Amino acid sequence: MAGNQVLEWANIATEFKTMKLQDHPLMPPDLLIDGNFRVNWRTAWSWKNKTLPIQYRADRATRVPYTFETYNTPQKLWTQVVQTLL
Repeated sequence: MAGNQVLEWANIATEFKTMKLQDHPLMPPDLLIDGNFRVNWRTAWSWKNKTLPIQYRADRATRVPYTFETYNTPQKLWTQVVQTLL
């Protein structure tokens, strides 16, 4: 989902083992297959509507086309981006 902190199972399992929790009764077992899964850990919130999680909001992208000047000078591209968004 957009804007969330996503952790992969290998990272989570490593954290559990680092904290020596592998023998805890609530610790899930290692995966029995050669695979992976991801867990959405935290939700990000829309900067336009603070009560709406970002995965439920769709924003149209603002396009900034290259020109001869901005293609050859990246600093001018960023100046154009700022002018377009403000």
